[in-house]
Amino acid sequence: MKRLRWACLGLGGFLLLCLLATKIVHLTWNHEKAGRTISRWVSESLAGQGGPTQQAFTFGRVDYPWWGAVRSLVGGKPVRFDAYDIHIWDPEGKEVLYASHVTAGLRLHRLVGARLWGMLPGTDPDLELHFVDGVVDGVRCRIQPGSDGRVNIVAAFSARKPKPGSKKDDKPSSGGMVISVAGSIVKDGQFRMQFPAWEMDIEHFHMRHDSLRYSSFPSEQRPDSPAFTYAVSYLEAPTGNLTIKGYAFPLDHLVATDFHALEPRRQDMVFRGTSHSWGSTVAAAGRIRDIYHQDRNVDLHLDARHGAGPLAHLPSKKYLSGDPSATAHIHGPFTDVVIEGDTHGADLHVAGIDVDNLGAHYRLAQHEIALTDVTSDVAGGHARGKAGLDWKAYTWTTDIELEGIKTLQLGKLAPVEILAYLAGIPFAVFHAGENTEHLKLVGIDIVLHRHARDPMPHALSLRGHW
Repeated sequence: MKRLRWACLGLGGFLLLCLLATKIVHLTWNHEKAGRTISRWVSESLAGQGGPTQQAFTFGRVDYPWWGAVRSLVGGKPVRFDAYDIHIWDPEGKEVLYASHVTAGLRLHRLVGARLWGMLPGTDPDLELHFVDGVVDGVRCRIQPGSDGRVNIVAAFSARKPKPGSKKDDKPSSGGMVISVAGSIVKDGQFRMQFPAWEMDIEHFHMRHDSLRYSSFPSEQRPDSPAFTYAVSYLEAPTGNLTIKGYAFPLDHLVATDFHALEPRRQDMVFRGTSHSWGSTVAAAGRIRDIYHQDRNVDLHLDARHGAGPLAHLPSKKYLSGDPSATAHIHGPFTDVVIEGDTHGADLHVAGIDVDNLGAHYRLAQHEIALTDVTSDVAGGHARGKAGLDWKAYTWTTDIELEGIKTLQLGKLAPVEILAYLAGIPFAVFHAGENTEHLKLVGIDIVLHRHARDPMPHALSLRGHW
């Protein structure tokens, strides 16, 4: 009985000493000091460097409760903590991401266990940061290629090269770091993605984040595919802006219902969502493939409705109007993208002719635009055909079939011969065959096909260059 009493007293004393030790650690390693230590742990193997300390990650302050930390160490329950002024920097010293305040649960037993294991002889460094149920306030994030072509967030997380002559240079380390987040909410964020020829900004977004995982362990890396996965189930932003080749489109009420990069194609960024711009509604679904490679490519489907507003803000508004709808499939490498789809409901005003309900299948590739299955209403009748433009060869073609065109509804349209004569352009008319006329102007060949005793041609072909 006496031995049992002494054993209980010894065990109680040991537990008391452990609690006292944890309290001393809590008092001496918290707040700004904890922030500096975690910044060093996370940054020691990463290439990013920025801010006053030239590190990949910087934490201004980390606060955690003593008893919650003890319970996490003993029972594995995540300890809630608060972190402030968090930065991620790329190797060029530019800010990739900033969060003013984060509160989340941390599996402290896994962090401490991994750090102690990495300190044993013959082992490699191991840092395990596993977060749950996070809430992030005041986020700003900017994704763009760096001067070397790599996407900045990937460059920030890439492994730091050992200095020549250092011990790390002798034998590659198999150690590394894992950061995971299981469930989080982002409040009031700002996001910008900027690539050559296009960029997108969204303001004051709210996001529900299901998962995120990053690993720097060499065994998990693949060429042009860092061990970085994430899944966002919902994102909403009241305003934003999309700029394509200098043309800006304001975005209203942007909603994304899927935004992820997961195994086995973790190098692909997949997204699905809708937005509004100048009264139009656009639904987008697709992916950017091999986003970490310089030869990244896109596979994106767009469905746009009620395009009157965007048309009114384009340079073509003098010629195009109406309330069109359109689909677009954008695919191929960024340097040689192909855009094709269908459109209908537009109105065209050119050369004094009003063309209504214009529809077509279009394809834009390299230096060519091709229009097929063109249909429209014009002058009380209908027109259908195809057209093409090659701005590298400086040529264009049009083939049109006309049906039921009423001459009186063509308005003040003058015959091409009269217009050419008044403009002083040399021209010639040839009778190429029965009911066929070939009109040749400088740079334009026009072939008109007529039915007998019909003043209007039923088909015409135009070929030109400039």
